[in-house]
Amino acid sequence: MAFENRGEGGLTVIRINLGALGLGGVRFAVSPLDPAKDLLFALGRTPNALSAQWRARTTKALSQGRLGLLAVVAGGGPRGYAPDFLRPEPQGFQTSLDAALHQVATTPPEQIRYELTPTIRDRRRTLPELRHVSRQLGVPA
Repeated sequence: MAFENRGEGGLTVIRINLGALGLGGVRFAVSPLDPAKDLLFALGRTPNALSAQWRARTTKALSQGRLGLLAVVAGGGPRGYAPDFLRPEPQGFQTSLDAALHQVATTPPEQIRYELTPTIRDRRRTLPELRHVSRQLGVPA
């Protein structure tokens, strides 16, 4: 990987040199869950970046669906981390929404525990509803 400074505008170009093996590991697919995850992240981290209409619609949907915990977890902790299992790596170029939701639903419990621990540990003091989840997952105090 090389960093180059180009021009007077301070534009930085990042050049990544990949061999065949490295290029073979690059994915160009996008998860169908990305827009929902991005919306929850924005709602949790920068709610004013969303229009009042989007905030209201999202909050209403989360409330009606009793998905407050999902919003808290997907919104990222104080350090901005949101669990990776909520945005699984697509299995193919055009992964269906059902397939992506199946990936989330079948995430191994060990992975869920590992990825939720930092988010819950950082926020459970300010969000009492996370204390129960914290105990269930065995997150250390």
